[in-house]
Amino acid sequence: MRKQILYLLLFLLSLVLLHCDRFTGADLDSQPPEESATIHGLITNTFTGSPVAKADVTIETYQTQSDGHGEYLVVYLLRDDEILNKPVRLQITAPNYLPLSDQFQVFPTRIEQNYQLDYAAPIIRRNVYVSIESLMVCQVKMVDYQGIHTLSSVNASFKYDNPSTYEHFWLEIEMDFIEALSDTSGYYQAVIRKILSGEWILDLKSDYHIEATDNSGYQVSQSRKYSSGQLSDTLLFPPVLP
Repeated sequence: MRKQILYLLLFLLSLVLLHCDRFTGADLDSQPPEESATIHGLITNTFTGSPVAKADVTIETYQTQSDGHGEYLVVYLLRDDEILNKPVRLQITAPNYLPLSDQFQVFPTRIEQNYQLDYAAPIIRRNVYVSIESLMVCQVKMVDYQGIHTLSSVNASFKYDNPSTYEHFWLEIEMDFIEALSDTSGYYQAVIRKILSGEWILDLKSDYHIEATDNSGYQVSQSRKYSSGQLSDTLLFPPVLP
């Protein structure tokens, strides 16, 4: 009888050891999970507060991109260095924005890191192309958040045709700086003749181009086509005519 009780106890004990993971909710043979940090945040334009989409975010060897709302997220697996509180490096780049670098410590939790990027490229805020008798007047309002005087050039290009020879050429001229409206904005103007010597006639059916470059090499361009409705456009400022 005692042997039977002993055999029964040994059998029950083996069942408990075999299925102990069912009672504890853990797999005794599995490895402990790696520690990780969820790093997320919002990337916005410093000057406008609007979100910056498609910004490339690099945290050490991890890479991601901000979405249409300017939000990004990285699940970062901690190494020994991070566990010992060594800071990680972050780099953010986006077209026409100044790059941004940062360092911060990570730990096994959800970390919010928000950033603002400085927009670096020039902006063509308004572009007016108006006919005045034998002249065409092109006026633009330029904006550069790094300072209007950091613009190195603002050029305008126009197409001329020769109806006799069916030839054409592009005339590119540097626009004149007229007036600073603030530290970051100002007016520029170009005045051209509709007919040049040699029967060259301004082609009003083709686009004309504005291109601006600043001292750091950032560039912006814009093309527009003249239409008869622009005869009634309001000039940005009284034209300075030759």
